[in-house]
Amino acid sequence: VLFWYQLAFRLMQFVTTAGVSVATNERKFSQLKFVKTILRSTMGDERLDCLMLLASEKDLTDKLISRQ
Repeated sequence: VLFWYQLAFRLMQFVTTAGVSVATNERKFSQLKFVKTILRSTMGDERLDCLMLLASEKDLTDKLISRQ
């Protein structure tokens, strides 16, 4: 009986976190597509990597800007 409760608990954990994980990844790829579309022809890979880092961590960059 304990085995079935543990199995059900693990299944519920997976179901509740799987959607969040997928949505987060889709947002990151959407941001990458946006940045690459606008600036594709005018930048190198290093600059694109830096811009993607800033775009994906927007909440942190907003905090830095609001402190100034």
